[in-house]
Amino acid sequence: MYKRLMLLALAVMTAGATFAADGQAASAEVATPKVKRSEKYDRGLNMPASTFIKKGLWTTGIKASYSQFDMDEYKFLIIDDIGLDGYTLDLSAHLGYSFRDNMMIGARFSYDRTRAGVGSANLGVGDIEMNLSNISHIKHTYTGTLFYRYYMGLGRSQRFAFFTEVGLGLGGSQAKQYMSADSGVYEKSFDVSLGITPGVSAFITNNLALEVSVNLIGLNYSNVEQIKDQISTGSRSTSSLNCKINLLSIGLGISFYL
Repeated sequence: MYKRLMLLALAVMTAGATFAADGQAASAEVATPKVKRSEKYDRGLNMPASTFIKKGLWTTGIKASYSQFDMDEYKFLIIDDIGLDGYTLDLSAHLGYSFRDNMMIGARFSYDRTRAGVGSANLGVGDIEMNLSNISHIKHTYTGTLFYRYYMGLGRSQRFAFFTEVGLGLGGSQAKQYMSADSGVYEKSFDVSLGITPGVSAFITNNLALEVSVNLIGLNYSNVEQIKDQISTGSRSTSSLNCKINLLSIGLGISFYL
């Protein structure tokens, strides 16, 4: 009986030592760090974009601006005693349709009226002097634009978003300059423009959004025909490429989404 008890105790101790050795080996195996493979950096371009404007929405809006200027006996470089007054009125309306999420196409119509009157101005260069008085200038501009706009939501926000707009515009203008009761110049032009306009849209209510945009890149072409005193004629063509931010071209408008 005693020998059996001794053999049983020895078997239990041997089994415990074996289990402890196996446990230490398993712990050592778990603690061994694994070498991770280098992963390609992801900038998140493939992440699904949040839907700011849903497919099937219609939008319409208006934009208006008015500026007035007045000079009295003002001096600029070599021009003295400038008397000038006038104003500029700019109105535009647009209609757009969202054919896909965050993508919109539409049309915009713009009207611009500018009037300037020179009461007096004296130009002096050395012994040469020139006096100008009672000159009036009036110009009307009409423009129709087809545009494509893409919205980029700010994360999961449904209130603020950036947008980029590409527009192709066709238009024309008529201008008159009166130098005296018997002398005047009449002009008409044909204008083509292609521009990129970024901006920010912020929803004030569920259907009303405030938009701020600025002209960034613009390609413009203009052909002007001129008639003076209904006798002599002339023409000129101009083209320009604008690749800078013009703070004076910041536009503020309101859009309704239906």
